[in-house]
Amino acid sequence: MNKSILIKGSIIMGLFLILIGAAVGCSIIKADATEPMISNGDEAYLTLDDFTITNAQLWEVMKNVDGLSYLMDYVDQIVLKDTIDGVTQAEVDKEIRFLTYLTESDDLVAEIQADADLNQDYIDAFNQNLIILGFDPTNADDLRTFVEVGIAKEKIAREYILNSTGDDDYALDDEDLKEYYESATYGEACAIEVRFESAEEASLVFDHFNLVPSFNFGIGLYTGTEPIEDVASDGFILDDNTTQLDEDQVFLKYVELYNYMNPWEEQIPTDITQADFCVDFADIAIYNFDDMVEDRSGEDPYVGLATYIFDTLVVEPEENEIRFSYSPQNVGAGVMYSYKISQEPITAYEDLTAAELLAVKEDILDIIVSAEVIGDIMNTINEDLDFEIIDPYLALRYEFETGIKYDNDGSETVVATLANLEITADDLFEYMEKRVGAFYSIELAKVQLILRSDAYYDVYGDDYDYMNSNHEEMLTNRDELREMKSIFGSNGYASYGFASTTYTWDEFIYLAFNVKTESEVIEQLFIMQDLQTQVIYPTLDFDNVEDYLQTQKDEYFSLNVSHLLIYVDFDKDFAPDDFDEFKEELTVDELVEYDAIKASFDNLLFSKLNGGLTFDEVVEEYEDSLIDDIDNEWAEFKQYGFKIMTENLSVESSLNNLNSEGFDDAFEASLKRVYDAYVIEKENSIEDITEYLDTQVTVTSFGIHLILATEGTGFEQPSAAYDPLDDPDVVYSDGSDNASDVPNEAQILLYNEIKYAAMGGPVSSELLPSTVYQAIDTSYGAVFNAYFSQTGLSIVTLNYMFDSNPVFATDNAGNTAIIQDILDVLYLINFPEGFVVVD
Repeated sequence: MNKSILIKGSIIMGLFLILIGAAVGCSIIKADATEPMISNGDEAYLTLDDFTITNAQLWEVMKNVDGLSYLMDYVDQIVLKDTIDGVTQAEVDKEIRFLTYLTESDDLVAEIQADADLNQDYIDAFNQNLIILGFDPTNADDLRTFVEVGIAKEKIAREYILNSTGDDDYALDDEDLKEYYESATYGEACAIEVRFESAEEASLVFDHFNLVPSFNFGIGLYTGTEPIEDVASDGFILDDNTTQLDEDQVFLKYVELYNYMNPWEEQIPTDITQADFCVDFADIAIYNFDDMVEDRSGEDPYVGLATYIFDTLVVEPEENEIRFSYSPQNVGAGVMYSYKISQEPITAYEDLTAAELLAVKEDILDIIVSAEVIGDIMNTINEDLDFEIIDPYLALRYEFETGIKYDNDGSETVVATLANLEITADDLFEYMEKRVGAFYSIELAKVQLILRSDAYYDVYGDDYDYMNSNHEEMLTNRDELREMKSIFGSNGYASYGFASTTYTWDEFIYLAFNVKTESEVIEQLFIMQDLQTQVIYPTLDFDNVEDYLQTQKDEYFSLNVSHLLIYVDFDKDFAPDDFDEFKEELTVDELVEYDAIKASFDNLLFSKLNGGLTFDEVVEEYEDSLIDDIDNEWAEFKQYGFKIMTENLSVESSLNNLNSEGFDDAFEASLKRVYDAYVIEKENSIEDITEYLDTQVTVTSFGIHLILATEGTGFEQPSAAYDPLDDPDVVYSDGSDNASDVPNEAQILLYNEIKYAAMGGPVSSELLPSTVYQAIDTSYGAVFNAYFSQTGLSIVTLNYMFDSNPVFATDNAGNTAIIQDILDVLYLINFPEGFVVVD
């Protein structure tokens, strides 16, 4: 649904950023074209204490903003009826799950569902979207209606492409299928890979095994007497002090290296054959390309590994091809060496069975069937059914969006035709009213709320003749309108798709602003935008934020944070394994071992850091060391499988209680604990404390964290406490005083008035101490701004409607429930967590 009314701002040029489109064809609104109207336009749709919204008013706004999308949806329902009827419940459930979790991966969905809070966040977001779109997420029929047309359209598009032949743009011939199949299909590969945490570690390990990387485009074995680490890079000489290893010898060296770097895993026999390795150690040897890249982006290092194994390494290399890494490959944060042993051949394209060939086509369809392609195919199908839009305004928007043009004189009743069927204005109105009538009644009430407000009277008096009024502000509005018209006339909006050589001025304002007259442009773009702050301001309510302000005080912190993370990656996907799962799978004896190892690791970490090492230096020392060096203090932890990394979490901004809500709960709790301890240490120390190292580790699902913090922006928590006796030389406004750190009602009211004046409200002489103003701005500023958003205006309108005894002419209970649900959702999405709506 197009919700442009809800989000439109009072801008001229910037507005077109959301309206960029390819303007094609010529001007098509005929001066004498008849616009179809509904038959019951004079009847009431919604009655409030102060005014009534008629069906005609509702029809006009619904059609202007969303009419085309709902007309096409209505047509889809007709054209796709048989396909829609054939949509199964399993297909509906699958699509609902995808739209809820935004992935088709069973593993990712299971991971989300395993976290009750995270799972609820996904469900809440999905439900909120449905409510705004006019659906009841608790109603099975609504859920089906929400997805069944989309499912049917994709089915039809896929069938259309599969059945396309000849010169059809979407026809897939044998050459297309073969090219795709051979480029995108991989047999399973067998390989062995050895990973190192850093290039320095790889170099140390190669020295440890007297191996020489990049030796004659291969790997050499050093046989000289001088320690290998003392030999210059050009000092390795073939058949003198270095032997060139053949492929079989390289493989066995890879086995030794793998065993060395993975002591916690089952060790591979050092005399194993390549064939036996692929069978006996299939769990680490066999790679499936599709499994490796599924649900991963191109930037994922695991995708990089898949590409390297399947596309770079070749089992039988020819000139300029390689079978194994002879130099370190950067993958993820470390480096890697890989040896490709074998790869299963794929079935020749000519030998594919009918079922296999269909699977190839389905794979291609997964790639090419996009929303744009589906729309194009549906347009083609509709054209074959002689679809024609009769309504001149909807026809204009359709041409703007698709390039398809209709030439007719309009109709008094018919909006569109399809084959022998006429779709009347009454048909489309009834269809839209059931879906979004209640929503658009809010938009109509919003206009009336502002036009009937004291704010309007104070600025414009009782004159609603926008085009002839002599009020100064209205004259200014008309001047801005003339400026816009002048820009359009000189082709100033051509880059946004609105060339004055293609469209008339009337067509432009309809396409850009969903209105038909200059008077409506003034109302929507200028009056509504200019007066909404005056209408919203009186609704600010301290009761709604009292608890929120206390919560901000209790949960406040501001830190610049780096953390050291100890983690495991036993599945070797270049990402920390779920640490909770890792611990849960440990036996009793293994858990005892883990606790002992963790305690030792913690002690060594703190001793290193307290000894002056930085996080980066700890990571470097850990990574650039040998796993079996008896003098290496980190050796036992590397042998256990622990990895280590550091990360600056404050690159963009300091962390605080508002922007860290998406962090792991345990980590967020530790940030608050660290902040409190940091504050106390600074208060009790005679020295300047520039950083704070947490005294304990934090365990999350990612691993074991150690937090290092410095003062964030606004480190010292602002306080609203103020005693006039402390500042006798300045007289601040009555109500500025406060014995508490938390802003009180009098201070909030003063802040509101000062901020409102800065937004264009009445000039204010109120004055707050700067420290108090800062404290209020920190804890309450986000709420104040939320009030004055477009969504905030919708909330004010809905509250006004409920206070005005709303009565819908049809399905009063259902429509009242809809606008109540919308109000609840708007509160949730507009205001910060903890904002309370007081009944």
